[in-house]
Amino acid sequence: MRISAKQNAANLERPDITLENLRNQVAVIKERQRLHEMSPQEIRQENAAKRAAQQASQEKPIHVAGELHGLAKQDYPTLPDVIWYEGREVPLDSTFMRRASAVQLKHLIKTYGDQQVVARLRQQRAVAVFGE
Repeated sequence: MRISAKQNAANLERPDITLENLRNQVAVIKERQRLHEMSPQEIRQENAAKRAAQQASQEKPIHVAGELHGLAKQDYPTLPDVIWYEGREVPLDSTFMRRASAVQLKHLIKTYGDQQVVARLRQQRAVAVFGE
């Protein structure tokens, strides 16, 4: 059984091999070689530095993350104490927010900002924890 030139060319074409994939593979190989040439002590020091940098970036409060994305510069109206929900007035406290759906919470955050919503959520929890 003989394979024609067209079939052979079709077999050689591989859509999963792209220039970007090849560059990524080269980068991985270079990183492995770099790590192989390092001593265990150097690897530990590098890992400790990476871990410290990750922890520092993860410990940012919510309002700092918002400032980074330009969200804190927006002026939001003050979060009301009571809202109209399902035909009646309902206190907008942490109990209501914990029972609210994801869509309702997203709407509150878009309308009043994440800082106010998070502060209201934490307000009741502090009373429960500290008995104030």
